[in-house]
Amino acid sequence: MSEVGALVSILFFLAILGFFATIAPAEYKILEPFDFFWLAGSFIGIAGTCAIATGLPCAGALAVVGVTTFLKYLVVGVEWFKSIVIIPIMVILIYLAVRIARGGG
Repeated sequence: MSEVGALVSILFFLAILGFFATIAPAEYKILEPFDFFWLAGSFIGIAGTCAIATGLPCAGALAVVGVTTFLKYLVVGVEWFKSIVIIPIMVILIYLAVRIARGGG
């Protein structure tokens, strides 16, 4: 599967989770709207940084997003179930964004 195909599959999965978040009761919601904004903002920020400036700025953007995600979901929020869903998806999205931004897609 190519990077673009994997990206489309993940985004389709996130769209399904977003739809379920609108119709599910509060106790069954996996992701909140802020989580989707966080994923989208992180993806756009990292893709933009890695496409415009490779090297240290790209690594810096990856580090900032990784540390803030870790702090938000595990240290401050203690949302273990969300972290099990969000962090792997975010790692895959970041990898795909960097690959596509650097011309590997």
